[in-house]
Amino acid sequence: MSACPFCQGEANCGLTQSASCWCFSAPIPEKMLALLPVEAQGVACICKACVQAYQQRPVAFRKRYDSMAGTESQHGSDSNTK
Repeated sequence: MSACPFCQGEANCGLTQSASCWCFSAPIPEKMLALLPVEAQGVACICKACVQAYQQRPVAFRKRYDSMAGTESQHGSDSNTK
């Protein structure tokens, strides 16, 4: 997938150009990944801008994208760890 599942912008996935991607070593919060639909989990490449937006304002980010996974406000507090 080349489009970010959240913002639909270019995800710039490194897998299309090499054997790894920046996201393999980035701390992407589990609760952010849980916002993805089940079929996108583990296969969708999230853009750096969305990861940074989530890390800076997780509650606002979740409110915007909770409907993707059909989980309307079921998330508690969050940490920025993988």
